[in-house]
Amino acid sequence: MLTVIVTAELEVDFVTWEARYLAHKPVREEAGIEDVFVGKVLNENKFLSVLTVPSVDVLNTFMEQNSKFMESVGHKVNTTNVVIAE
Repeated sequence: MLTVIVTAELEVDFVTWEARYLAHKPVREEAGIEDVFVGKVLNENKFLSVLTVPSVDVLNTFMEQNSKFMESVGHKVNTTNVVIAE
């Protein structure tokens, strides 16, 4: 498993985004992606999430297939930063 840290700016407040993100958890789990942590970046309208994924291919496919959903819940996709660790 790989560990992934994701940050991005939000178009909505964190509480609104988090509720939508958590509601989408079954879709992530079905893809083999597990949430480890999700939180608000201090003093910024950004989120930080830590995930585990089976592979980079799984992550890339998931993000491509769900980019419209991510935008619809207030995630500014073009501001996304991803760090992947073994």
